[in-house]
Amino acid sequence: MDVFQKVFFLICLRTGSRLPSGERRCPMHARIRLSEDILPISEFKAQAAELLRRVAETGRALVITQNGKPAAVLLSPREYDELTERACFVAGIDAGLADAQAGRLVPHAQVVAELRARYHAKRPR
Repeated sequence: MDVFQKVFFLICLRTGSRLPSGERRCPMHARIRLSEDILPISEFKAQAAELLRRVAETGRALVITQNGKPAAVLLSPREYDELTERACFVAGIDAGLADAQAGRLVPHAQVVAELRARYHAKRPR
């Protein structure tokens, strides 16, 4: 398991959401059901309200096609927020790993000393 897979696994454990049934799951692992979750734009237009409700309830993405090719993906606001938060979290981890590989590290004792100095400098006497 590479570093990204480990981080992804930890994210899923830490932030996995719950389905209406109460079952824990990682939203990024929600499977697309080919028979239900891919449909042409004409069908989406005709059933938009129902499909929006279904996406919100199931947490599964909906792939909308145009001329037989994927044109858009519909996510619930909650799933979109979780996806973007995870992307930011993973980007932060990636930046931290790059810093570590480049040797841009600060010893723990130095960080503690700097924080104590800041705390004592701001503390009213």
